[in-house]
Amino acid sequence: MTTLEEARTFVREGLEKGVTCLCCGQHAQRYSRKLDSLMARGLVRMYAWFRENPGERWMHVERALKPDPLSPGGIGRQVATLKYWGLVVLKKDEEPDDAPVRGLYRITEKGERFVRGEISVPRSIFVYNDTFYGFDGQEHTDIRKALTDSFSYEELMCTAAVN
Repeated sequence: MTTLEEARTFVREGLEKGVTCLCCGQHAQRYSRKLDSLMARGLVRMYAWFRENPGERWMHVERALKPDPLSPGGIGRQVATLKYWGLVVLKKDEEPDDAPVRGLYRITEKGERFVRGEISVPRSIFVYNDTFYGFDGQEHTDIRKALTDSFSYEELMCTAAVN
């Protein structure tokens, strides 16, 4: 019989190539996610919202920004991923005892500098189960390039198969 800790170790060690969880039978794999145009557009829209609302510290992305027809799954999901680059912070992560409402974000200084075109960031990250596993490669992106870099399901699945 396998213990829970042994099963967790098995999954962690198999994330790079993909593995079937011994407990639930679910496929588990670490994926490479690039900073794509939907994320970049969400960040630009956040930046503009905070400039228009200078007294606000937090924003509820889905409520504050009009729906984005190019992101039918919701812009909040795209914006949340930006935390791995340090471009946004979630209130529940920064102020966990004072965050009864989910979906509250603020743009970081680094995020503002990225939107203004002052810095670049690594293009891709490794992530699994809301856990950051580092940057994928040395390639960087800036806001202009990210705004033109569309999400590609095929690219996501191809990098998953290669890793």
